[in-house]
Amino acid sequence: MEINANEHDINWEEARKFWAFVSPSKVDPPEIADREWSRGDIDLFVLSEMKKNGLEPEGDASSEVLVRRLFYDLIGLPPPSDEVKRFKEDTDEKKYERLIDSLFDRPEYGEKMASTWLNVARYAEDQAHQVGNNVKFFYPHAHRYREWVIKSYNSDLPYDQFIRLQLAADKIEGISNEDLVALGFLGLGPQYYDRGRLEVKAEEWEDSVDVVSRGFLALTVACARCHDHKYDPISVADYHALAGVFASTQIHKRELANEGGAKTVMHVVKDGKAQDLPIYNRGDVQDKGEVVPRAFLKIL
Repeated sequence: MEINANEHDINWEEARKFWAFVSPSKVDPPEIADREWSRGDIDLFVLSEMKKNGLEPEGDASSEVLVRRLFYDLIGLPPPSDEVKRFKEDTDEKKYERLIDSLFDRPEYGEKMASTWLNVARYAEDQAHQVGNNVKFFYPHAHRYREWVIKSYNSDLPYDQFIRLQLAADKIEGISNEDLVALGFLGLGPQYYDRGRLEVKAEEWEDSVDVVSRGFLALTVACARCHDHKYDPISVADYHALAGVFASTQIHKRELANEGGAKTVMHVVKDGKAQDLPIYNRGDVQDKGEVVPRAFLKIL
């Protein structure tokens, strides 16, 4: 999809027809005469393409291979030899499904899945740019967010709620204190030295735009900080409208009193002074263009 350099030249109606911005719809699986290999609709799509290319599916993997694949895929650990033996000797037709359910019930499942999400969230417990012995930008309570992510997977938290809590837990009525730590998705972002300077703040806003758009939208919105996106219908104005949302928040160390006087400390975000940003031409904060209201991406 080709996007012109000027936002006003973007054909928004045409851009919204691109597959990435079209809501998915149910498609009937292809009709195939030999359906014996297939165990579900997805298999029918796969088998159809294989036949178009003159390929035939392989037979089932051995019990030893299956059990190892499940262990590595779901909990990231190799199966003990006794588990392999037990699975191999099990004659129950539902043994594959039962093993999957048993692995879902293990605490290691949440740890395995969280390891992937924490990469998306650029999780860290300190800064990569420590100066001398200065640790003021370290995150000694970051582990609370990591534990929340693990617990979310192990408790089968719905994905839509998983997103809402990480972006706006403090704005959702009835949310427990233990779920406020989900705001670590934003609150554990980088903090740079000399944070009072506009140039430094702009770098931190870009990180928030980037982690949210990549993590939840699979879009590289931060590419539009200096120029309209080269491939996607995302303009410089779009970037600064979204950056204004994060410019209106602050990274915050929040303390909650527990029974007995102990305190729980978490790294989150809180409301700051609401502000709309000007377009910083070519990313230069000294070269200010028109002010754009805080908003979401126009294409969406």
